[in-house]
Amino acid sequence: MDLSWKLNEIFATGVVIGTYLALVLFCFTGLQKALLSLSQSWSFMERPGSLLMCAYVLAQLVATLIAVYAEISFASISVIGWGWSGDIVSQFLHQTAFTSKHDYGKDDREAKGAMRIAYFERTCRVSGEA
Repeated sequence: MDLSWKLNEIFATGVVIGTYLALVLFCFTGLQKALLSLSQSWSFMERPGSLLMCAYVLAQLVATLIAVYAEISFASISVIGWGWSGDIVSQFLHQTAFTSKHDYGKDDREAKGAMRIAYFERTCRVSGEA
């Protein structure tokens, strides 16, 4: 077996991967600046625009189609089918879109978080950890 270094191949691969990463970083940074420059205030204070909502819906649709139809054997990913996909979508809609709770149940989530913190503090005191 030949154990010699293949420096030309290593450098060429590094240049190709480095160029790709730099290009992706440049495109992502440009997109991020474009989106931030459109905002008049903090991003979480404003409602998302229609273009962003359309992009979100399209991304979810593509992800659902991949989950339903894509069989990727080398990654051991199998299809989940429309039944499971429908269950996941209906659960999401039930928890967000069709809720009657104010702020999508924010108070309940904060109460659960406070309970988890209190439990963690209690267990740390019992075990002697900080």
